[in-house]
Amino acid sequence: MSQDLLFDVTAKKLNAYYGTLEISNIRSSRGVTTNYLGFSFESPADVTKADFFSETSPWEDIESDISSQQVDGTFTVTGKINFSYPHTFNGREVFKFGINGNLSSQNYEKTLVLVADRMPSDTVNTETPASG
Repeated sequence: MSQDLLFDVTAKKLNAYYGTLEISNIRSSRGVTTNYLGFSFESPADVTKADFFSETSPWEDIESDISSQQVDGTFTVTGKINFSYPHTFNGREVFKFGINGNLSSQNYEKTLVLVADRMPSDTVNTETPASG
């Protein structure tokens, strides 16, 4: 089941060589649980699983699957944040992506797409199949 999410996202520009993309204050407009989050965003540098950090209260074991693909000097980062059990958001979760690049060059935080129980690229096919 997918659900609508509300959240805050900030690009913390520590210097010209490193910064973090931080997602916080996550809440569901429907108040239901989720098994994972799907995300995508643009980045000036490659982002890997080692660059992902999570903070939850109470603590929860969270795994991530992340891939980056370079397109014209910018990386498209996609992945999943997997919860160890069905999760209900309480607004205290914080997810951070360390980025070894200059976040000041663009508004990368505005490219973030975050969805529950599906991937951002999932679409619904509304075409009617041809009968044969």
